[in-house]
Amino acid sequence: MSEDSNIRTRDLEFVSPLDNPDMKCGLGEKYAGAGDFATAEKLYREVIAQFPGHYGARMGLGDMFLAQDRADDAIVEYENAARLNPDNPTAYVSMGAAFIQKGDFDTAVNECEEALFIDPHHAPALKNLTWAYLEKGDYDMCLRVGKVLLGIEPESGLAHNNIAVAWFFKKDFAKAMEHMNKALSCGYPVSPDFYRDLRAATEEMEGIGGNG
Repeated sequence: MSEDSNIRTRDLEFVSPLDNPDMKCGLGEKYAGAGDFATAEKLYREVIAQFPGHYGARMGLGDMFLAQDRADDAIVEYENAARLNPDNPTAYVSMGAAFIQKGDFDTAVNECEEALFIDPHHAPALKNLTWAYLEKGDYDMCLRVGKVLLGIEPESGLAHNNIAVAWFFKKDFAKAMEHMNKALSCGYPVSPDFYRDLRAATEEMEGIGGNG
């Protein structure tokens, strides 16, 4: 048996069903992050079997499903989590992400707004809301929400990226370039295709202006 296998076996033996459920959820998150979804699901379900009202286990299981593009399964767990703790915005934000994954952008907007009703300054909700509006093609609302988000997190690369894309589709390439460069400076992984298309559109506009 390899050393890695020994470590994994010791981890699972150490975290028995009678141990701290938060510790077991942390281990589930570790395995999910490593792509071992079967082990992660086993750990989360063991916690839920013992503690059906464990918020972290429901959220962890939902996040694991979302990472596998299993949006419907994720939504079930996020709904369970929201029922357990309706005053926590996190489950609604995650449901927003799941509905974006499903392509149901109207419901995604509603879930993000539910989170913002609980906490109007909840940055993750604002981030998902900019994304949902962008996918809907509602660029004005994306820009409006993005401005609010930047007031909370001025160095949010995702906010700058989504704002850049919105300005691109509104054909304000100068503003799009400004925000794309800010997204890059924040370390955000801007799509190479978007970078290329924006640079081409900007150069074309500069050529038209120069010829004029």
